[in-house]
Amino acid sequence: MSTRPQRPDDTPRAESQRAGTNFYEPTGSRIRVRGRTVYWMGWELTVTGTQRNGPSLYNIKFKGERIAYELAFQEVSLTYSGNDPIQGNTAFLDAAFGIGEWSPLLKGADCPDTAIYMDNRWWNPGTGIVEAAGSVCVYEGYHPEMPIAFRRDKFEFSQRNYHLMIQWHTPAGNYNYIK
Repeated sequence: MSTRPQRPDDTPRAESQRAGTNFYEPTGSRIRVRGRTVYWMGWELTVTGTQRNGPSLYNIKFKGERIAYELAFQEVSLTYSGNDPIQGNTAFLDAAFGIGEWSPLLKGADCPDTAIYMDNRWWNPGTGIVEAAGSVCVYEGYHPEMPIAFRRDKFEFSQRNYHLMIQWHTPAGNYNYIK
């Protein structure tokens, strides 16, 4: 709750009703998904996860050469502080709660409209199989403020810094981990 006084006038900001920036792919997506395996510009990886460890990437390859067998969380730790001896020394290890429950992503808000969505399932001992439709999105992005660049004397070179994005939300207790 903010103690700051509210603005007396609640009118929309100038230009706020106009559509904002959007992604587009003029020649179509460079990402291919087959099952749970993602292919992008020589990269190949499998997106999956477990109830205990959450999202995981397996069999990560570049141009056919394996870079990593598994890339996954092993634990997520939250450390609390407070003004009493109990709160000041509290730490939670969230894998005990399970960081592999997925929540659906909102198209156009959590991920761009061009993203490819994947579903996830996990086992809940109380209810059985739980499905979260569209809970992982895969898309290509770039950092316009961080191009790959080289400048020396009179020679200049620059290109966009493209990267593959794989995004998910994993709630654990009353927290929601993103990406």
